[in-house]
Amino acid sequence: AFDKAEESYQSLGNVEGRAEIALQRGVVLNDSIGKPDDARAQGLIYLASVLEGALIIIASVMVVAAVSTALTRNS
Repeated sequence: AFDKAEESYQSLGNVEGRAEIALQRGVVLNDSIGKPDDARAQGLIYLASVLEGALIIIASVMVVAAVSTALTRNS
């Protein structure tokens, strides 16, 4: 179920939804293995990968905006 939800959020570009999936995966891991530290670590690793993708998108948008601004000023 998590994989399908993640796919949906990924296709929509919904970072918040993907972060929630990361949180819920951690909750399930905690409940199933009873090791909160392991569950927390797995959730944080997954969340970091989600946020890394978001940061790449944000950086790309900032570069495009900077180039656009520079081109506008030079026109």
